Amino acid sequence: MRDPVTRLGDILEAIENIERYSNLTEDQFRKDNLTQAWIVRQIQNIGEAVRYLPQEWLAEHPAVPWNDIVGMRDRIVHGYFALRLDVVWDTATKNLPHLKQAVSQLLEFHKTSI
Repeated sequence: MRDPVTRLGDILEAIENIERYSNLTEDQFRKDNLTQAWIVRQIQNIGEAVRYLPQEWLAEHPAVPWNDIVGMRDRIVHGYFALRLDVVWDTATKNLPHLKQAVSQLLEFHKTSI
């Protein structure tokens, strides 16, 4: 069983994996099936890690849409063919910087409190 601090690290790692491709344009992203699959997989990993974080930890950052993150993971896993690339692109380019900041803060706080 992975502990919550390790799961926070997993989220940051997935975000950093996505950031490697943030220099693409949306048009390039839409034309590159391999990059799409890579980014979708990383978003799935983020949602999976969030699912197992303690609710009290998530409550420390109520502005982060934690339920939406898990919901996106569920949509990827259970309804892949209904996945919209514009939503994936917006998530990767607009939403992840905020999530990265919140997760970094959680990680810093909980690393020092263990």
